[in-house]
Amino acid sequence: LPIAMHGNCAATGAACEAGWMVSGLPVSATLVAVGQGFPTWCIAPESAPAEPGYTHFHWLDASQHPAGLDVGASYPGYLLKLTARDAFRFAHHGASIAVLPGIDHYSHANVVVGC
Repeated sequence: LPIAMHGNCAATGAACEAGWMVSGLPVSATLVAVGQGFPTWCIAPESAPAEPGYTHFHWLDASQHPAGLDVGASYPGYLLKLTARDAFRFAHHGASIAVLPGIDHYSHANVVVGC
């Protein structure tokens, strides 16, 4: 499978192609934990969409890395649903995760509901 990773598509010689189609809903979430990989966020049950697949939260704070955020604080951001166009491997934080076509429930999962 081809390997995808975060990168700068504006860089000279970069070969960029979309791996996911992304849908987002504005919500606020509380930072629960920061560790290796993605930080864990909690959203209120009434903020959870009925439509399945919204498994990744990304904040809008100026901090680009979760180490600059405060555990227990709430941040505005987007709840994201990633839908893979084709099969590929996603390389992130030293791991390589197989992603199959369709709704991707696993590669970026970092949301819990009703903490």
